[in-house]
Amino acid sequence: MKIVYMFSLCCLVLGCSTRAVEPTDMVYENAFVPSANLDAGASVRAPRPAYALNSMRAILEQTAAVVYGTVSDISYSFDPIQGPRTNVTLTGVRSLVGTIGAATQLMLPLFGGPTPDGHYFRDADSPRFALATDYLVFLANHDWFYCPVISDLAFRVETINGQEVLLDSDGFAIIGFNAAGIQRSDVQFAQPIGREHSTPFARTGLLAPSPAALALAISSSTLASQLAAYHPAGMLNTALDGQFAAAPMNLNWTAIPTTPTTSQSVVSEAGADAQH
Repeated sequence: MKIVYMFSLCCLVLGCSTRAVEPTDMVYENAFVPSANLDAGASVRAPRPAYALNSMRAILEQTAAVVYGTVSDISYSFDPIQGPRTNVTLTGVRSLVGTIGAATQLMLPLFGGPTPDGHYFRDADSPRFALATDYLVFLANHDWFYCPVISDLAFRVETINGQEVLLDSDGFAIIGFNAAGIQRSDVQFAQPIGREHSTPFARTGLLAPSPAALALAISSSTLASQLAAYHPAGMLNTALDGQFAAAPMNLNWTAIPTTPTTSQSVVSEAGADAQH
């Protein structure tokens, strides 16, 4: 497996299941797919290597719990081994599906943030959180390095015209799921989180979806009850299980194993985040 180093002034294309990491205003793909030898000894949990999230069954088999909580704090930190982190604190945490023990507060150390040399990195595949906002979050049951959340499955809880809705980081509403995965609305219900570089953790404004669009959106309780009742054929277990790991794998962020992918996955965003 090829070792690739991250540089803040170049745009590299790496990985097999894409992982986009942004230094300043450049985004490059950097996939990390845990293998059995990398996971060995990483935690006390039974080995469960991550695999492609290409179905609802795959999502649920890799989910320890679906929890509800409030983002009470977001802060930055830097570790020479694990790299820059954006630490999202959830308080008042309760499990809607699956179990997380007695914990009522969780800290999610997402990859990304400022480095001592003045650059800023962001994992483009991770969800974006807003302060003082309620969230429904899918917590992973496997070892992880970039993000403890399953894909981008962290949904802000909002109320529009008296109806509770779940919104993803880009402001699209959750309308349910099928065998292929989570289903989202065709129209945005809110402005995207994290697009304003001066206020990346601000709770963005709600839009005015049509009554027809609003009627399709589901609440946190509806999604939780549907998930609890869903038992796809061939699923390893009939309910969410496994243990959530609060800390990333002990890997060096400057030398992460990857395999080649195509250049079509490169993304460039306007504006630099280096000021944070």
